[in-house]
Amino acid sequence: RVKILDRHWQRIEWVIGDLEKTRFGLLKDDYEEVRVYSLQLIWILCSLYPDKIISSNIGDKVRLIDDGFSRICSLISDVSLIVRITASGLLGSFQNVSLQFLLQTFSKNCYRW
Repeated sequence: RVKILDRHWQRIEWVIGDLEKTRFGLLKDDYEEVRVYSLQLIWILCSLYPDKIISSNIGDKVRLIDDGFSRICSLISDVSLIVRITASGLLGSFQNVSLQFLLQTFSKNCYRW
């Protein structure tokens, strides 16, 4: 059982690490479908592994859920209505986002990338 769990976690580490390397670049793709699927993927990973510590885009160590929340916030002002609706719906379903990131959203500091 331990080996199976270890292998599972290694795969998850690889997926999260790969997303870290690309810095969620698919959120800026030209196609709205790609941006929508990227939003959904971020939400799934954040829901499954909210407390996973990653490096933010400015080098700080943050929880995956906080980073994902901030990145999804950036698409609230997307050109596409479908992307904006998807981002809004996903933001409403995030749980346990730290107070710091919620306050940044309210003060519009979330849109820094």
